[in-house]
Amino acid sequence: MKILLVQPTTLDRNGGPNKWKRPFLPNYTLPYLSALTPRGVEVEIADEKVDSIDFGGGYDLVGISALTSQAVRAYGIADRFREAGIPVVMGGIHVTALPEEAARHCDAVVMGEAENVWVQVLEDAARGRLKGVYRANGFHDMKDLPAPRFDLLKRKDFISPFLPILATKGCPHDCDFCSVSRFFGKSYRFRPLEDVIREITASGAKRFTFVDDNITANRNYSKELFKAMIPLGVQWLGQCTINLGRDPALCRLAAESGCCFMSIGIESVDEDNLASIDKSWNRVKEFPELLSNIRKSGIGLALNMIVGLDNDDRGIFRKTLRFLMDNRAFTLILNTPIPYPGTRLAQRLDTEGRLLHTNWSGYTQGSILYTPRRISAGELEAGYWSLLDDFFSYPSIARRALGQSCRNLPYYFKRNLDLHMSVKRRVY
Repeated sequence: MKILLVQPTTLDRNGGPNKWKRPFLPNYTLPYLSALTPRGVEVEIADEKVDSIDFGGGYDLVGISALTSQAVRAYGIADRFREAGIPVVMGGIHVTALPEEAARHCDAVVMGEAENVWVQVLEDAARGRLKGVYRANGFHDMKDLPAPRFDLLKRKDFISPFLPILATKGCPHDCDFCSVSRFFGKSYRFRPLEDVIREITASGAKRFTFVDDNITANRNYSKELFKAMIPLGVQWLGQCTINLGRDPALCRLAAESGCCFMSIGIESVDEDNLASIDKSWNRVKEFPELLSNIRKSGIGLALNMIVGLDNDDRGIFRKTLRFLMDNRAFTLILNTPIPYPGTRLAQRLDTEGRLLHTNWSGYTQGSILYTPRRISAGELEAGYWSLLDDFFSYPSIARRALGQSCRNLPYYFKRNLDLHMSVKRRVY
């Protein structure tokens, strides 16, 4: 049997597929699914950001994993393969949230994690007996996971030299905008330490990105993982909450194990906003001390912020910029609220009649998808880009460099100068 695994791209303003000259990170999902595929099944991967899809490749089955912003393109790809008589199976967070929508475009949907059902899907496809729905029975225990088949990707086409790796899944928190808790619940699971270290060592790579939603949620596990990584001499990036700053020993171990920067969800510098998104455990008055603890250990701060929350007025953009500069942010991931299907945010905005549309292709970073409460949509869009212009300006890059560790400066300048040019082209 010959199968094709597809990660669609998003659509441009003219309805055509977006192509990236060099995306930031390689795809993780498709190489992982490839590794779960039994021997004897021929697998090809198409990450449409860089690859073209061969609609005449003679496949026996096509598997598509899509984010919400990729869903419309995913459905178009699925429809085309099915018109040629090729069965299609779809999965991922968007499909799990809206299985009936996805089922109109495919022969089978996978709801939840694929680990426990993927082999059954392939066996049924080989017999020509695909079920309409495959529902994962609970969560995988994450033991003995195979190493992703990155050899099937065109890795040279990506900007980041950091190879994706997974140690944990889930997050114990439950922010109202987050689709992770919708997909995984509040479960938090982790791989055996020896499995993670074995995968790092076997890859031969020296730079990694942990694609975990919250790499430090279990501090004891994280400390043991980082201790085991120290002798490997690697560099890595990750994502966690500001709670990392409450544990100086954990900060030190993360830095010693090679952490260059952490992506941290601050979200807002307004207490009422944080309460409204069920993130009141993020306390504004604690931010400076906790962020300082992390930065002093040598870890750069990639801060995630959201503008356009219900308590934001026109002053939020200056207030946010001042906060970012005062805390010497390594970089900025700036968002407007995105009401992903199935989240409490989407349900609330829909109930209040504030959702503007459900054209999934428009559910991208920085899009205005609802009616703001205290500013207009136009003011939000203008303020969003003005904040990015100021943050990634040359004077800002120079000033923030003074707060970075020397070992991180080469990557700091490369990342910020790349984003300076992207923001100028309005393609952030």
